[in-house]
Amino acid sequence: MNKQMNPRLFVRVLKLNAKARVDLLEFLGTTRIDEDELERLISDLQNGADIETAAGGLRTS
Repeated sequence: MNKQMNPRLFVRVLKLNAKARVDLLEFLGTTRIDEDELERLISDLQNGADIETAAGGLRTS
C-alpha cells in the first residue's frame, strides 16, 4: 500500500493472530491493494486462511 491504511482496517489487522498479522503486513509492503480487497483478505485470514490462499485472485492496483 502506498497510502495510509484506513484506521478501521488497521485495527482489524492488529487483531489478527501474530503469524497472520506479520504475513499480511509483509504482503502489504510489496503489493498495492484496494480497501475492498483488503477487507476481504482480513476476513479470510480471520477465518483461518493462510496468506497464500487468502491472497489468491486479488485485484491489485
